[in-house]
Amino acid sequence: MNNDLPVWFPSRGIYFSKIQLQRFIFPELNDLRFGDYPPEPDEYITYVKGGWIEMKRSGYEKSGRKLTNHNAPFLAAAEIAAEIDSRLAMIPLPQRYWIMDNLTDGMEYWEIAKFYHVAEDQVRSKIGRMIRYMVGSWRADVDYKEWNRTGCKYKVIIPV
Repeated sequence: MNNDLPVWFPSRGIYFSKIQLQRFIFPELNDLRFGDYPPEPDEYITYVKGGWIEMKRSGYEKSGRKLTNHNAPFLAAAEIAAEIDSRLAMIPLPQRYWIMDNLTDGMEYWEIAKFYHVAEDQVRSKIGRMIRYMVGSWRADVDYKEWNRTGCKYKVIIPV
């Protein structure tokens, strides 16, 4: 696999997995907020069924054929950004800034630790926990502080 190729996912293939959050959505988040979905590159890598594969742009655009999409093109980008922002809002400050600094702005763990005057291991651990929380289905059942307090494990108890 060519690691120099950009990572890209079609908007219909976004399901907010850990890999998509880290490698595509957060790095593109500022553009997504403005309604700009990244165009499909000529060549790219994408994650499909448990593995990375190299892809080439579909032939529709170059052959003169057009795919008709009746939705406004900015809707997919805006919806993805809104979902990420709602998931981020569940995480308390300043930790919410750590994940943005790391994944959106490309800051290293040690840089974040130095800026916020905390240990690098704490930054690494908390960012990992935040990502696990953001991709989990339990967000509807428990807030981040409670989930974090219970050791990042949460079981839904169904009353009998």
